Amino acid sequence: LSRERGGRPAPVIGPAAGEALGETSRGVASFVAGGVLPTRRAAISLVDVRDVAEVHRRLLDPSGPAPARVMCGGARLTMEDLQRELRALTGRRFPIAPFAPGVLRAMGRAADLAASALPYEPSLTEEAMTLITTWPGTDDATARELGVAFRPVRESLGIALDAWLAAGMITRRQRGAAPAG
Repeated sequence: LSRERGGRPAPVIGPAAGEALGETSRGVASFVAGGVLPTRRAAISLVDVRDVAEVHRRLLDPSGPAPARVMCGGARLTMEDLQRELRALTGRRFPIAPFAPGVLRAMGRAADLAASALPYEPSLTEEAMTLITTWPGTDDATARELGVAFRPVRESLGIALDAWLAAGMITRRQRGAAPAG
């Protein structure tokens, strides 16, 4: 994300770019489709694709600052936070599975092995389970210095839910509707 050395955004969600939604959408959509979150001892950061685009736009301005590295982490959510946001957006409950982080990483390894022999792309990979069970969040100071204020995660998740529905990643029932009031 920088003109000089690079950088990378945290997991990106939001509206689709054509038909492209990305790895994070597959993973979080699978949680929504399954109706369950993986473990209490996990966290994920989510950043809106439109905010990442705005950071890029500002980095391309030759008169602006040229940081060596830019992190775009957006909002860091524990599984309890994600549970609360998804419930507010869908009206559905999302229980959190009682798996220990090590069990999730082992399940990810098994899914990786199966994927090497079968024609499918798992969302539960060892890398993904390692990231969510050890994620400390990011330092978004440079994005703030560029004047980028990240959208509220609820807005980004709401748009992502609609994109996942349109892409057939979740059903209308799984999309749900926010409770009245």
